[in-house]
Amino acid sequence: MSPKMHDPIEMIFLRHPAEEGLTYKEHLLRSMWIAATFGCATVKAMIHAVVPLFFQTSSTDTVRQLHRQLFPDIPAPPTLGKKKD
Repeated sequence: MSPKMHDPIEMIFLRHPAEEGLTYKEHLLRSMWIAATFGCATVKAMIHAVVPLFFQTSSTDTVRQLHRQLFPDIPAPPTLGKKKD
């Protein structure tokens, strides 16, 4: 840990982004994008719960999109929720 990380403000706002290899602004934008993605997915999942015809693959699509963004070096899992005949 660098000497200036002893400052509480530095630790609160900068330690975690630095551990992830990001600046504060990069971390802020990435986290806000993830939050917005989850927010949209939540609304779609709620609509799908009431009207199953709508947004049939949106939850799985969102999981895959987030996986690609957050873990680009790890292959995506097999399709979720599909029953084999």
